[in-house]
Amino acid sequence: MSIQNAVIVIDSGFSQDVVAQVKNLIGFYDLNSGIAVTGAPLIKGDQAQFVLQNLCRDPLDHGSIVLRGLLARKPNCAFVLVRAFDDGGALQRTGWSNGQVVSDGWVEGYLWARQLCASRGLTSVANLSFGGYSHAQDGSGWESFKLASVVGSGKLAGSADENTAGQNLAGHVLVAATGPGDGRGNHCSFTASENTVVHGYQGSTSVYNLWVDRNVSSNAEHCHWHLLVKLNGREVAQHQGRLIPRNIWNDRQQLTFVLEGEGNFEFSITPASAPVASAQEPADLVTAACDAIATTRFDIFVAQGEDACFFDHVDAEAISEPACLSQVIAVGLRTGSYGNCMVNGIAKPEVKLAGGGPISFRIAEVTALVASLLEADPTMDIAQVRQKVLDLQPQ
Repeated sequence: MSIQNAVIVIDSGFSQDVVAQVKNLIGFYDLNSGIAVTGAPLIKGDQAQFVLQNLCRDPLDHGSIVLRGLLARKPNCAFVLVRAFDDGGALQRTGWSNGQVVSDGWVEGYLWARQLCASRGLTSVANLSFGGYSHAQDGSGWESFKLASVVGSGKLAGSADENTAGQNLAGHVLVAATGPGDGRGNHCSFTASENTVVHGYQGSTSVYNLWVDRNVSSNAEHCHWHLLVKLNGREVAQHQGRLIPRNIWNDRQQLTFVLEGEGNFEFSITPASAPVASAQEPADLVTAACDAIATTRFDIFVAQGEDACFFDHVDAEAISEPACLSQVIAVGLRTGSYGNCMVNGIAKPEVKLAGGGPISFRIAEVTALVASLLEADPTMDIAQVRQKVLDLQPQ
């Protein structure tokens, strides 16, 4: 039986026993060590022993379960495995220094795996059973920027730019879990005004991600804001908007901050003090700047912290990344709560499965279906595959 499709699994890691069950392993990339191994064409013999003894590790015991489920459905596919979490359970993201990429994250791991598949003449489907709230849920993040060149816009058929994908963008699809969908308050949004305070609780140290006017490019007058962070009534941090740089890939202002400890928190965002009119800045420009600040939208996500949640200003829109990217087919549960998330005209999640979760272990069902679809027609791009899946599994 000839191999036509590869399943790319990007996850927490993979145990020795489950990797030993993979019949057709063509690549393994450990982002922690930076070691990548490719077969010729399969990883066998000494190479296989090196992978098993040195790269197989899964402290979270998550990727091993995911891989086991995929093997049960597509045992004869080729597999490319990417360990994208460190021993502490943190997702490996692209490392930056002075505006330059200095270390690979999960998206670079995917691009490596996709290129490996393409070089072997294989179609591929990537299984992304992880998620978080590190970007603005509008498909504008670094990962989306990188994926756009190899996956395309992912627009639904009939949309204005459905033909942006070239011939080289067909045959490679990503499938991702939406997040818990349990209705917890992990996203808040509001328009800044004096004494705008968000209250919440965290059971342990958590990470938060704040976006300023997430759907539009930032400009100077939108950057004059002040964030005061309190935990259990005690001030623990302050952040000045004018000191926060804009992302080089989408020109938007973003702040990720850590709040240590347990208890009730307060995030207070206020406009900066109005500047005094001068010859250089006439009164009408000062007024315009203040008005712009007052209408600036802020979104804050719980990026890490299972026990953390907001009590007020809660926004029901909660599709985790990378499921929120337009280049990815998002999979959730029919019983899940995700709000009204639209990314480039696509309602997320596109696919909702009957039954219960956890969704990170259920998306193997859709990954296996997509693999079969690409085996039958390797010329399909993500928009066509998305529509075919919806035809086969009406929502």
